[in-house]
Amino acid sequence: ELGQRINVGVGEDVEVATSDVRVATFVGECTDTGSCTLSSGEAETAPLAGVSPGTSELSMVWAGQSVAQDIVTDDIAATVVSLDITAPTKAYLVGSVGSEHSMTIEVGLSDGTVLPA
Repeated sequence: ELGQRINVGVGEDVEVATSDVRVATFVGECTDTGSCTLSSGEAETAPLAGVSPGTSELSMVWAGQSVAQDIVTDDIAATVVSLDITAPTKAYLVGSVGSEHSMTIEVGLSDGTVLPA
């Protein structure tokens, strides 16, 4: 159907690497110094995090295609500048005493990042 979105996961055949884990690393996966490569679906559950100021190259290889991008980290902490409830809407909030309901929020950071994005 026209306009329909199709989500094609990269699966376990993707390799993701960071060239310098002292600058940017995959949390819980990379413990050595130097570079770190994840494969077999490991990157789906390992967030990339800045560790110290500098530049590291993030590269990916999938289906014979590759791409690389420099990641620059600095030592300036981002602070929370906004906190918004996104669901339920402000106009529709119901419940009874003792009931539990899920809420979703967006957190805005001083560097322009919005979580979840």
